[in-house]
Amino acid sequence: MIGGHHFAEASTECLELYRDGYAIGCVVCGQAVIEAMLKFVGKWNGVPYQKPTEELIGDLESAGLVMPDPATVARLAWRDRNDFHHLNPRFASIDLWGKARGCVDAVCALEDDIFGVDFLDGALIPRKPAYWDYPSDGKIVAFVRNLDI
Repeated sequence: MIGGHHFAEASTECLELYRDGYAIGCVVCGQAVIEAMLKFVGKWNGVPYQKPTEELIGDLESAGLVMPDPATVARLAWRDRNDFHHLNPRFASIDLWGKARGCVDAVCALEDDIFGVDFLDGALIPRKPAYWDYPSDGKIVAFVRNLDI
């Protein structure tokens, strides 16, 4: 269960692309979601975010805004980004399924770090409530997904 944020549908599609056998689509979608979530955290916290993603990951990790494990998998998923984005010749030598799985792992790890929840007496408790939208009625929107990947 994750926050019903505007990344939830795109991150779910990344997982569905992997599940359904579309490795290249999964990688491209996953890298886009990773970049978008990192920029969201940077912008929200006043960290300059219009910079190379590798630098942004380091800045957010150093500031304690992204935990080390999600930062590590995000770096690995981001590696070779331009080869995928531009279909450079090197693209043909990359293990597509390994890369796709790495992107799924990174999307899930970042999403859990940024928008994850805990449960208390049947209630959802956002771990980082600042990133959640709270309507005037005080209820939160969550996104439930159950994919076997």
